[in-house]
Amino acid sequence: MFAFAVYAVLVWAAAARWRRQWESFAWVGAAFAGLLLVAYFHYLLSVWTHGQIYLPVLRSLLYPYTAVVVAVGVFIACLPTARRGRIECPRCAYDLHGLQDDHVNSCPECGQPFMIVDGYAVRVFAEPITPAAPPRKRVTPATRGRQRRRPGPAPVVLRWPPA
Repeated sequence: MFAFAVYAVLVWAAAARWRRQWESFAWVGAAFAGLLLVAYFHYLLSVWTHGQIYLPVLRSLLYPYTAVVVAVGVFIACLPTARRGRIECPRCAYDLHGLQDDHVNSCPECGQPFMIVDGYAVRVFAEPITPAAPPRKRVTPATRGRQRRRPGPAPVVLRWPPA
């Protein structure tokens, strides 16, 4: 029974080692083929001994075990790879490795300006960021009469009837 647990852990470790590469899916496929061979050997054992060695318990445990090993293996194989040491565009995640040596300061994929700080690419804004406008003064009925008028033409007052 210990061998089945070790088998599953080895398959999952191999799938994790080569995530998102064909090797991880090959390991999971080979594990599936190996478990199918065990099931086929169990069937042949029953045929060779004319039904004297037939273990229905093995079959009821082997099929769900195969499904779990393969499903978890495919899930691990589909996980994204680790991004340690990669320099990526902050907008489109394009690999910028090697561009910092050429002193390129914008992503060739999307054109986003970037700057490398502590091994990470950070956005550089083209225009400086300006502070927000100061808040307007509140006008209350008490301060309404004290407001300053802006210079300009006199306001036009329409009256009816015209004089």
